[in-house]
Amino acid sequence: MVSLQNMTRKNGTAYVQVLYRLNGKQTSTSFDDAASAEKFRDLVDAVGRVKGLASVAADPALSTMTVEQWVAHYIEHRTGLAKSTLADYRFYAKRDINPTLGRIPLKALSRDDCRHTWASWLIAAGVSMAAVYQHLGHASIQTTVGLHVYLDRKSMQAVGDTMVGDGLQVLAAIDYRFWRPPYRS
Repeated sequence: MVSLQNMTRKNGTAYVQVLYRLNGKQTSTSFDDAASAEKFRDLVDAVGRVKGLASVAADPALSTMTVEQWVAHYIEHRTGLAKSTLADYRFYAKRDINPTLGRIPLKALSRDDCRHTWASWLIAAGVSMAAVYQHLGHASIQTTVGLHVYLDRKSMQAVGDTMVGDGLQVLAAIDYRFWRPPYRS
């Protein structure tokens, strides 16, 4: 949870402190105006504390355009395309780009952000972890699984469906009469 707190310096000037937890400790980042503090708060809520801090390091005033703003500008200035194509581009941006990368300032956008988003799209489309691992070129499939396993919703849904359906029948069929708790001395 991120919160804003209006503060006053010893010299009497006002500033806004953004309070948040990082690595288990409460910390803060200060801004001279409320608008920048609110932008930072929204950014942290959208992309997380670490990426939010990286964004502030790249652009302390958070004045550059975001990925969402740049994509919208790019689409609007395309020429020679049918209106339906532009509408499709806007839809793809709204559905695919904006939720994952949209709020990140362009200066803070990294190659890894794009790479992770792309891998997320592959997994969401049903591509196997092995194929994603080979395509990303990780040294081990464990790296891919460690970074992207939470995205494999179809597999998790299959596990849940199995537990609700066949899994309960299997559990009911187990004969527990011969089971004894482990002996403790």
